[in-house]
Formats: sequence, C-alpha cells, structure tokens
Amino acid sequence: MKLLRFCFAALTLFPVSLIAEGRKNNQIKSTGTFSNMSIVQETGDVVGYEITIVPGGGYWVLYQEAEGEPAPPKLVQATVKGFAIEFTVTGLPGNPRIFKGHISSTGLTGSLSGSNETIKLPRKSSYWQ
Repeated sequence: MKLLRFCFAALTLFPVSLIAEGRKNNQIKSTGTFSNMSIVQETGDVVGYEITIVPGGGYWVLYQEAEGEPAPPKLVQATVKGFAIEFTVTGLPGNPRIFKGHISSTGLTGSLSGSNETIKLPRKSSYWQ
C-alpha cells in the first residue's frame, strides 16, 4: 500500500515539475530592444548599437549603429533558433556583415563578421525613447 501511494505521488508530482521547469525556461523572451547607444557629453557624438527584435512571419531586426552620428536604421530578417540569433546587415561599411549572437533575460551578446569586438547590449528601452 505504501508503495502504491509513493508511485501515485511520484506520478502526480512529476508532470507538475516538468510544467514548472518548462515555464521557467520559456520566461526569456527572444523579442525586445537591446541597446548600448549613448551620447558622449564632451562632443555630442552618438555611439553604440541598438537592435530591436520583433516577430512577423518569422523574426525581424531593426538594426542601428552610431559612430559619431547614427547610421540609417536597417530592417532585416533574422533567424532565431532557441536563444541564438543571426542576421545579415547590408548597406553599411564592411558590407555585408553577419551578426551572430545569443539572447538572454538581461541582454544580447554577439559579434559582427569582420570584427573582433564582442557586442554586449543590455535589454532596455530604445535610446530614442
């Protein structure tokens, strides 16, 4: 009888723990705005990167970078698999450049092809807001 109760309790709790674990893993959103764009107070220059990921028939990225002044934003299609993201940006110096990165609950980390720089963008509101 004790064995039967134990088996019943284990079977009852097992699916609950799987559901809870699934919810914990799905709390990280692959969409959002990630930015380290800022202004250099001494010169008034705008520097950094901003990436916004949105769904719509797959995933899309609004990408902007600034080195003194903001470059025109680019809207490009992205591939998102789990928390990995990849997209290609054209029409900027070093054209085309491929971004490969990883999305987390706190930000986006990755790099652009042709650069040794690791780009770390915290998850936050747009610089322009």
